[in-house]
Amino acid sequence: MSLADDDRARIPFALVGVLLLLGASVYATGIADRAQPSVERPAAAAMDGVTRDARPALRMAVRDAARESAEAPVTAPADTAAGRALNDSRPFVDALRLRIAVAARQSISELDRERGGVRATVELPPIDESTNSLRRAKSGVEVTSVDGGAAMRVTIRNLTIRAREGDRTVAQRRRNVTLTVETPVLALHRRASAYEWR
Repeated sequence: MSLADDDRARIPFALVGVLLLLGASVYATGIADRAQPSVERPAAAAMDGVTRDARPALRMAVRDAARESAEAPVTAPADTAAGRALNDSRPFVDALRLRIAVAARQSISELDRERGGVRATVELPPIDESTNSLRRAKSGVEVTSVDGGAAMRVTIRNLTIRAREGDRTVAQRRRNVTLTVETPVLALHRRASAYEWR
């Protein structure tokens, strides 16, 4: 029987060649992708790690600022850049917020995590010695007395978690962190203020 007389279905040789080329291309691309892993996974792991590290560091910063506020309470704004950043009607609370803002920046300044060649850090907007800068830093911190005055809820805004590979930023997040810290500093201040008004 000749090929001309064979009625069975045939696949053109050109189509077979195209399919083979496509298959080889897809396979080669897959191999290349595995050879050059994405930085997304190590970046996410490093950022998650440094975010976890930031919470206890910030908690300690709040405790330190609360202790400093109790030991050296600000009852009237001074005629300084920091004093002018405080509200006349609540200098103690504003000074506490400002102290937390400064301590928070110091507490996280050395934190970093590295995964797969990607380094993650956490930071807050910088503060200079101007009144406007200090006011902005203060506005990034909110404090509320909770648990009947036995603790304080603190929200610190605008933490930036950044992942870098060499000099290149590969990922970035912005977070607000809320902590509840056992310190009666706000309740003690209220009691002291109430006593002075008697």
